[in-house]
Amino acid sequence: MRIHQYSVQFADTTFRLTPVDKRRYFWETVQNTPDVFPKPFAVAFDGDAIMFTVDKIELQESKSQFTLVTMIPRGRSEVELQIEFKYVMEVYMNFKLARPMEICDRSMLPIQALDIIMTQGRAADSFFPFRNVAYQIPKGGGTFSLGGGKEVWHGLFTSCHIANAFRPLVNIDVTHAAFFKSQPVLYFMAEVLSTDFRTDFDVNRLDRRSSLNPQELSIFRKNIKGLTVYDTHRGKIRRHTKVRDVVISAANEYFDGENGKLTVAQYFKEKYKELQFPCMPCVVCGSAKKPIILPVEICYIAEKQKSSKKLAPEQTANMIKVLDDVYNFLVSS
Repeated sequence: MRIHQYSVQFADTTFRLTPVDKRRYFWETVQNTPDVFPKPFAVAFDGDAIMFTVDKIELQESKSQFTLVTMIPRGRSEVELQIEFKYVMEVYMNFKLARPMEICDRSMLPIQALDIIMTQGRAADSFFPFRNVAYQIPKGGGTFSLGGGKEVWHGLFTSCHIANAFRPLVNIDVTHAAFFKSQPVLYFMAEVLSTDFRTDFDVNRLDRRSSLNPQELSIFRKNIKGLTVYDTHRGKIRRHTKVRDVVISAANEYFDGENGKLTVAQYFKEKYKELQFPCMPCVVCGSAKKPIILPVEICYIAEKQKSSKKLAPEQTANMIKVLDDVYNFLVSS
């Protein structure tokens, strides 16, 4: 069997794309260009820079490289993202061609292709691929909370190797990781503050005068900084953006409007609707030159965000308890 390898380069230098971003924009481009990719299920992408196809992509004038353009949301508008594809080589899926010294080398192309295909094979709506792990996306409340706005996701780690007689083997292990809950930022704030202060921060008790003290604001800033959120005040139009700072409240944060200075709370009252909690904090997104200030009550934590920070002692204890329950369930069944 023969497959074809391409290099994939996201030609943009204005902002950093994560592997999750690359995977999303890549597959959106594949789906939107059926003339180039008539068989999407015959395409494999590693989420970074390598693509394999069953059939060689036929282009006019037999070009070895081509560029596709897609529009992605960035800040207050959409920007153009160019994805460059370059043909590399034809790959023979013949494991007997591997030399003895290379049997355990993961960089071998047939093994690399198998790794990508095995992970991608579960990358449907029910799974989220992250490197060599496919995490099952919790649905219908089937999650285990760790506290502090995080929950446990279960996944399958796959690793391909060559065994005796050049037989390809797939090693599959169960793994677990902490992900941020996809929920309103107000509820995320409540979980974070309740975990740190051991108090019941109830969103249902908030009113127009509710606010955070400096210590609470510092805790909230530390936990939400770097996360991706999206706004919900414009209906189906949702803008995903990363949080880089937090300010004290919508009622006290001023900016230059068309008719002079006004607060964030005043702007939303005139442009959209009056805020329920104008004294609660705002998240600051966008760039330093063009900041985007959003009240927390209109923001939602984006899904599929894996936690890379060390878990708090209480969260670690909850994780151990969850894994122990899973182990006991597997043993009993």
